[in-house]
Amino acid sequence: DCNFRCSTEWIKSEFQPLFGGWTPFSRLDVFIDDSRTKIYGAYNYRVHWMWLERRYSQPLWTTFVRATDRVLIIGASAGYDAALLPLSVDHRNVDLVEIDPVVVGLFKSDPKLNGGLFARARVHVKDGRAYLDEYRGRPYEAVIVGSVDSPSRGLSSFSTTKAHLLTREGVRATLSVLAPDGTAVFTPRDVPSADNVMRALQAEGVPWRMILYSSRPFIPRRL
Repeated sequence: DCNFRCSTEWIKSEFQPLFGGWTPFSRLDVFIDDSRTKIYGAYNYRVHWMWLERRYSQPLWTTFVRATDRVLIIGASAGYDAALLPLSVDHRNVDLVEIDPVVVGLFKSDPKLNGGLFARARVHVKDGRAYLDEYRGRPYEAVIVGSVDSPSRGLSSFSTTKAHLLTREGVRATLSVLAPDGTAVFTPRDVPSADNVMRALQAEGVPWRMILYSSRPFIPRRL
């Protein structure tokens, strides 16, 4: 199976092309399987996001979300994280922030691709950090900072998109939109980013815990 960062050469051998072109940031190729239940999005020929039709048990990191919670997901991509929310959650109370207008446009133009998720939730085409800094509405009971990455980054360079969300300032901005009894989830993909988040939470005096996942989705392991 394909994990994040696998090459589009593997994808091409197993999936059909759905979209190929340029976004404001970089090259984007989107592939779909024959059953139309699995979609991969690749920036600069490396997988950055996926969509899976929900057929799995709910992962640990979404079990805290209550049916009546107002939910914010930053780095929505195709809606992968939103699809894993408890089925009782009303998507009309969910805000999805995604920086790439091409990704949002693709799934809005054909809602069946991701189960009509973008038609049910509120979708904001915006940089995640800018959304946090400018937000003046009611606090959220749940905030999920997804596996955000700069699509223009190289494999050996540092992602500035990720950097400004997973620094102490980014963590503080996330906490600023969180309700007093709310919960925030950060999903960094590498050890340095995870260390940044943990240090920032400790500096803010916020209780936290870590959940470690294997490279394959939906197989949680607790630390």
